[in-house]
Amino acid sequence: VFPNPVNGILRIRVNKNYGKIKCRIFTTEGKSICEEVYNASHGTIIECQKRLESGVYFLELTGSGKPQILKILVE
Repeated sequence: VFPNPVNGILRIRVNKNYGKIKCRIFTTEGKSICEEVYNASHGTIIECQKRLESGVYFLELTGSGKPQILKILVE
């Protein structure tokens, strides 16, 4: 995930061949802000166009296997 902290567009570089990958952004309180599905292979860069207010969020990435949850900061 880059840049982190985010000051505009959130970009995610995929390092595996997932096929379809679900990206979900949610607040520290658990409220879902954005949820999208992308076709992603090794080297793909996903751009999340959702404008987020300043704060702390979590990004959940679900592909083949165990979901990954990453903390992101928005300036």
